[in-house]
Amino acid sequence: MNIKWDITYKCNLNCKHCINGDYLGQIENELCFNEIQIILRKLHEVKVNYIHLLGGEPTARADIGKIFEEFCINNINFGFNTNGLKLTDPTFRRSIVKNINLKNIVFSLEGPTAEINDSIRGKKVFEITTNNIREIVKLKREFKREDLVLTINTVVNKINYNYIIDMIYFAKNIGVDEMVLLQFIQEGNGKELDETLSVEQEISLVKDIAYCYKEVKNDLSIRPRFIYPLAQKYVKEMYELEFPSTYSMCGAGENFFYLNNKGELYPCDRYKDRINLLNDKSKIKLADNEFWDIASLKGYEEIFEKSEHKNSYLLYEPCNNCEYLRIECYPCPALMPANGEMKVRACMQMMEELEHVQNK
Repeated sequence: MNIKWDITYKCNLNCKHCINGDYLGQIENELCFNEIQIILRKLHEVKVNYIHLLGGEPTARADIGKIFEEFCINNINFGFNTNGLKLTDPTFRRSIVKNINLKNIVFSLEGPTAEINDSIRGKKVFEITTNNIREIVKLKREFKREDLVLTINTVVNKINYNYIIDMIYFAKNIGVDEMVLLQFIQEGNGKELDETLSVEQEISLVKDIAYCYKEVKNDLSIRPRFIYPLAQKYVKEMYELEFPSTYSMCGAGENFFYLNNKGELYPCDRYKDRINLLNDKSKIKLADNEFWDIASLKGYEEIFEKSEHKNSYLLYEPCNNCEYLRIECYPCPALMPANGEMKVRACMQMMEELEHVQNK
């Protein structure tokens, strides 16, 4: 069982596309260290395998070093997202990399140059972040931490679209293990921005990634999460190329849960409003209640039942005719529109092109 935990909404940046932009700075009643200790003990008791810390910026908490130590005390594996700006202290860096329960550091970077990255994340960010990534890479090698995965996250959008291939080579050359390409979502700070790629741009990028993948795959894992798994078949049949494995899975309410900065437990961060509507918020605070008592409350099973029900995707096009459905792909049930209809346009275009080739 995995937990995604927004450990704080403090942040030292205010990025253009931040999906949690509406929450940044809302730190009243944020969990204190003692409450975090209680929560980690409870998560250990229910045998949580992995916790990933987000925010906000996790390292903006003054007690983050102590929190990292608590994962060791409770023997829970963890990872965290970071903009990397607060990793300049050599002692802090070393203590992080030496933490045997730390399994993943995800650095947020939006382009291979200061001009591209800083236009999204803020001035003078690129140099500090990339220098600190290099230092962490050195420490990983020094301490022989093969089990520690270093990742760069990039949100694919119209600003950096033409630089994604350069970004992949940059990630390879700087020495990280993994490159994750995320879809731009019009929420939070990004809700007023028109930066979503067109279908044509998405498919063009799929092709470009396929051509560079063969050159980097032995040194860099690529997770193209801006596109659905159908892209693998599309690339293979259209260009006779390999495309990195991608997936769209939902285990919400079963093997995945979400915690916010107040310690409120939800089946998914996209299902908060529904849970708050059905339940007294005092009943969902993990520091004050037992995990499975919360997970048994009204609404916690709904998102899992939606994704598993055989009729859930009948009105999703072209999911209802896709061989990847419920194997590698579970389109988010929390995003199901009221009328139940949804069109995944990039997949529709790829499927149409595949059918055209097959019918020739």
